[in-house]
Amino acid sequence: MAALAPPPPLSTTLVSSHGSYE
Repeated sequence: MAALAPPPPLSTTLVSSHGSYE
């Protein structure tokens, strides 16, 4: 989790959190 980095789009965040949302 990069606090200094700008917030990515929700779609990217969800996919990244789950690894493989599909």
